[in-house]
Amino acid sequence: MTVVDNVPPVITCIPNLSRYVIAYETYYTVIGDEFDATATDACGVKFLTYRYNGVVSDNFPTLEGLQLEVGDHTIVWTAVDVNGNISTCTTVVTVEKRPTTLTYTGEVEKQYSDQVDLSATLVDYVSGDGVEGKTIKFTIGDQWVEAETNEDGIATATIILD
Repeated sequence: MTVVDNVPPVITCIPNLSRYVIAYETYYTVIGDEFDATATDACGVKFLTYRYNGVVSDNFPTLEGLQLEVGDHTIVWTAVDVNGNISTCTTVVTVEKRPTTLTYTGEVEKQYSDQVDLSATLVDYVSGDGVEGKTIKFTIGDQWVEAETNEDGIATATIILD
């Protein structure tokens, strides 16, 4: 009696998810096996690979350390058992810029020809920390001035209204 294996391996992908870029970066770096698929088969898994950006990985890979730019990333995993049966699954990772909140905290009432003290705070919405090194443009009518945020995410400037 000959036993024929027609059952494909069971492959499990991580559900589609989103990640934020780290402050001041333009990409997200995959940590450990957070996006890796797994595969099992009663007769044994011979290959487990992924296809990303048109490139097929080595056998039994990890995505650890892969840098994903802002946008959607489709990762297709393929498992092949020792008898050639194939299963695939797909994970879509969406990488987004970190949301921020800009709050104006300066003076709101002044007369023309007066000096106006302008202040705003830029905060990372995810961590609650101030965002340093970003340029804030304050505009009053057709006048404007720019200021850079400090380590607390605060930008200050003055302008004389005319």
